[in-house]
Amino acid sequence: MGFELLFKALFNCSNDSALTTGVKGAFVEGCACSIASQLTYMSEGLPFHVAALLVANGTDAYTRLLQALNLVVLNFHSLVVHVIYEASLGLPRPREAVLEAAYVHGYITGCLTRAIS
Repeated sequence: MGFELLFKALFNCSNDSALTTGVKGAFVEGCACSIASQLTYMSEGLPFHVAALLVANGTDAYTRLLQALNLVVLNFHSLVVHVIYEASLGLPRPREAVLEAAYVHGYITGCLTRAIS
């Protein structure tokens, strides 16, 4: 077929381009995940310290605090990962997405506050 050589050449070109992009993107993705994990672990210190004090004083039960902290940490971590990942790809964050993330965060925080009290 006459187009076979053309298709092979275009496929090889796009394959090389995808490989180059993947190799470059792997470093950025690794850095983004590292930064997200670092921010998450740094922000976990204070809530876990407060939880430890509440449990030590007998103010609240360990299982309720563990459930609340897991939800907060999971929510925060996923938000940070998405923001950093989209920024590493160079994607603009639409205003609606930021407002939606803030709404979800506020909703979960409100649910946790009602559940704990």
